[in-house]
Amino acid sequence: MLVRLSARARDSHTPLSNPVVAWRTWLALRRTFPRVWAACLTPAAIELLLESESPTRATRAKRALARQLAWAARRSGLREQWHHVYDPYEVAVRSQLVRNMREVHLLPCDKLQVADPLSWPWSTYRGLIGAELDPWVDPAAVSAEFRWPRDGFTQRLHAYTSTDERRTGTPLPGPAKPSAVAERPLGLVLRAALSATFWSSTTVQRRVGIALAHEQGWASSTVLARAMSMHPASVRRLVRGTDPRWLPAATLCLGDSRLCFDAVTARALRDSLDAARRGSEGREQSACRAHAPRLTCPESSSSAFDPSSTGGDTRSSEPWVIQSA
Repeated sequence: MLVRLSARARDSHTPLSNPVVAWRTWLALRRTFPRVWAACLTPAAIELLLESESPTRATRAKRALARQLAWAARRSGLREQWHHVYDPYEVAVRSQLVRNMREVHLLPCDKLQVADPLSWPWSTYRGLIGAELDPWVDPAAVSAEFRWPRDGFTQRLHAYTSTDERRTGTPLPGPAKPSAVAERPLGLVLRAALSATFWSSTTVQRRVGIALAHEQGWASSTVLARAMSMHPASVRRLVRGTDPRWLPAATLCLGDSRLCFDAVTARALRDSLDAARRGSEGREQSACRAHAPRLTCPESSSSAFDPSSTGGDTRSSEPWVIQSA
C-alpha cells in the first residue's frame, strides 16, 4: 500500500528553520526511511510518501517519524514545537502516485512561496532531476513505475511538476561547460561539488570536488590543497581515482544557481556531516572500549573540506546525530 506521512509544527513555530537542524533531520530521515517515493522538509512541516506492506507497518512508520522529531526536539532544545504526526493517509489509487509526488515536491512552493522546487535543498526532487550523485529516490525506479520512457524522463517530470493552474513552468537546468581557464570562483566550484555529493562519503566528495575544479581550470594541486585542507600529494592521488560518471551531477549543480547551495547552506551541511561522522566514530569507540578495554581506537579522521567561502557561522555547539528508530 502507498501511504503519506505528514508532520506539522504548532502555529507560528518553525523548529527546522535553522539550516543545521534541518540538515541533521534530513540526513537522519533517509537512514530511518531508506526507501521512499518522495520526501520534503520545510521549517514547519515534513512530508513522506512511501510504501507500506500493511496498516500495522504504516503505524510503525508514523511512530518512527514521531521518535525522530522527539529526538530532534530534545537535542536542539526546541521542545513542544511540533503539533503531532498525522495518521498515515493511504493513497488508494496507484495511478495517483505521480500527483502525490508533485504535491510533496511543491510543498516549499505552496507554503514558503519558493519560486522553483529545484531551489529547495531538502527535497528528493533534486535527485530525480539528476543533481545528486547518490539520490534518495532512484530516477530509474520512478520512470519504471510511471511507465515513462527513460529517455526524456527528466524533461517530462520537470514539466509536469513545475506546471499547473498556478504555475507556468520553469526551465530545465543545464550543466556547466568545461573551461581551460578558471572563470568561476573556486569556492563556488567546491560548493557545487558538495551540493551533488552530500549523500556520498568524504572521499567521494573530495574526488568530485577536485575533478570538477580541474574541469573548470583549477589545475594547481597547491591551491586545491589549501582550499580543501589537504596535502598536495593527496590531491594528486585522489584526482587519479575519480570515476567520470560522478561528474554529471556536479556539473549540473554548477551550471544552475537553483541547484548549487549558497554559502550559509553549504556551511550548515558541512557542519552536519562532520557532526554525524564524529557521532558515528564516538559510538564505535565506545563499543571498542566496552568489548576490549585494552584496545586503542583511532582518533577521528580529518573532516571534509569546507566548501563555503562566505556566509555566517551556523555551527552547532554539540555533535548530534538522530538515532534511527
